[in-house]
Amino acid sequence: MCVCFVATRVFPAEMSKWQGFYAEGRLATLSGEHALSFSGNRGFETDVYAMSLPGQGGVLGFGYRYKIGEGNLYGGIQTMAHFGTLSNTEEWSFLKDSLGAEVSFSSKTVYTIGVELGYAFAPKWYGYVQGGIAGAQVSLAGSGHAFGLQVSDSADGWAFGTFAAIGVKYDLGNNWALGGMYQEFTFSGSSDLVIRGKSRGSFDASLEESQVALTLEYRF
Repeated sequence: MCVCFVATRVFPAEMSKWQGFYAEGRLATLSGEHALSFSGNRGFETDVYAMSLPGQGGVLGFGYRYKIGEGNLYGGIQTMAHFGTLSNTEEWSFLKDSLGAEVSFSSKTVYTIGVELGYAFAPKWYGYVQGGIAGAQVSLAGSGHAFGLQVSDSADGWAFGTFAAIGVKYDLGNNWALGGMYQEFTFSGSSDLVIRGKSRGSFDASLEESQVALTLEYRF
């Protein structure tokens, strides 16, 4: 009787290749906050309002990813257009009702340009962080009163800031990848309050947005 043993060699699973040009789409749940504070000429400071901004949207964009060295580390660049509107309306007053208004604010399309650093930590899994600059289309409309004067105004413009993101992707095969990510945007700006030709102080505005998204990528 002969007992035979057959040796087998187990080969590690091949790592997915993440380099090259890619297109990406996202479905996202959006949230944010727009806040306004006032600083007077004589040291007076107060928070005017802070309004929450719910919304939903989508993202389309392109990027390029390259391998760093012989390991599983990757670098990249990408540009995205974030579609969807965050909006709300808030009433406020302070200084014993010397200043007051009803304000409507909305943040529309956001454009981003950024860099990526990623690592393929399993045969089909890729994790990454991103960061860069962002520009948002915003609109502000309000009516109210200031020191006995009735005022009404609206403005459309751009707010510029930064973004940071973290996410993970899974290789589905045939150059497709499915993933999830979390992203934050931060914008800020200021403007003077001028009444009868004199500056009465300045308003400081901030806008913070966050995004939780399902991502779908195709590598060319």
